Amino acid sequence: MTLARAHVRRTLLAAVAAVLLPATAVAQLTGSGTLVSSFITPVPSCITTTDAAGARVPTCDGVGTNDISWGDPGTFGIGQSSFSFTPNTFTNVLQGRPFVLGTLTFFNGTIFVGTEITDVMLQIQTTSATPEFNRTLGLPLRIVQTVNQNVDPLADADFLFFSDALQFGSFRVFEGASATVEILGQFNSLNNLGFGRITGGSGFLSSSVSAVPEPATAGLCAIGLVGLLGASRLRTFRRKP
Repeated sequence: MTLARAHVRRTLLAAVAAVLLPATAVAQLTGSGTLVSSFITPVPSCITTTDAAGARVPTCDGVGTNDISWGDPGTFGIGQSSFSFTPNTFTNVLQGRPFVLGTLTFFNGTIFVGTEITDVMLQIQTTSATPEFNRTLGLPLRIVQTVNQNVDPLADADFLFFSDALQFGSFRVFEGASATVEILGQFNSLNNLGFGRITGGSGFLSSSVSAVPEPATAGLCAIGLVGLLGASRLRTFRRKP
């Protein structure tokens, strides 16, 4: 190759690199920051009830915080059902790549008729020195509180799912137990990517949002059920309307 041709080739490569570099820089944008979260707008709205001593007791508490509880106000059974969300900080998260927004713990407690909530919004806000990583995300959670037959722990498990994203399936927790699951997201805007790993407790993920887990999912839980059935657990009591 002559020196002239080599010079022309180097010039063309430099020109192409100059054109592609800005696009590459945008695609590889990273950000670091913090998350804050809260549970808002429960349905029905939080109400109060009266205990045996005549004192008014909330059947739903914690709106506007990371911890919300509902159901039996503590006068009977194993205590209220509850959600607790622990937000993560994020460091050098690549735009468009999944990361863990935080972990959600669900305790499956006692629910009386009239003390349940069926929906709540988990609102997440990120703060970063990089403007593209300052975002707000609302995750609408639907809660299904099953009527317990005391025959099949899988069928009795209460569960939640994202009411605007059924494709992510459901997160189920056995009666009288708690379990913790990761919630995944990614930055473009801030997007919900569904459930990650279960990191502890007595629960499981199902690809279904119906009342009964799919058989394949139930089969995956067989090992965990051996321990569950061998343990003594309190059951949820419900008062018939």
